[in-house]
Amino acid sequence: MTRTSILRLALACAALSLAPAAAADPVTRASVEAALSGYEGEPDVAAVRAWGADGERALLAIARDATLGGVVRVRAFHALRAYAPDAGVLRLLRETAAQPNADLFVRRACFDALVEGFDDVAEVARHLADPVPEVRDGAAWTLSRSARPEARAALRARLAVETDPTVRATLAQADAPPAPVTAPGASLVVPVAHAPAPAPARRAVVRAARRR
Repeated sequence: MTRTSILRLALACAALSLAPAAAADPVTRASVEAALSGYEGEPDVAAVRAWGADGERALLAIARDATLGGVVRVRAFHALRAYAPDAGVLRLLRETAAQPNADLFVRRACFDALVEGFDDVAEVARHLADPVPEVRDGAAWTLSRSARPEARAALRARLAVETDPTVRATLAQADAPPAPVTAPGASLVVPVAHAPAPAPARRAVVRAARRR
């Protein structure tokens, strides 16, 4: 190799080292919707946090879009757990969870986000008295995955007065939790492998949600 060739190669390497790194793909509502619509499942907490402020804005826009149906909006509410302790996110989750005309799956996603992201056991526990059995069952299921003493107390108290057989089954199965684990960015939760099995009616609801 001649001296000229060596010089040219050195200059080319130097130019490459000084070139700016390729910019990351921008986080937009469209990109977030695409991430939430995956067949395999929704992004984990770490992936959602990596979206940053743009991701939070996109998730809030999706969550507030009542015209958007299907699993994307449900997953948007659940993904908002990654932005705890943002007061605006907490307020939206609480308000939506309390809306009697809101989609059942959306309300349940809010329950999960409130406990997993914000440790808001008290807010979810009050829905154990909801007039709709499916809502009570969703609140009971979410609380059954928390190892907080307040959650166990709320479940036992509701079991003493609950009359719906499906809800009673969920409450009863949640009465003896295994040792908890701490999930990053979430409350104390029961390991999934040992979580109480869903009652038959709840399993039917879950299957229906997956087909949406």
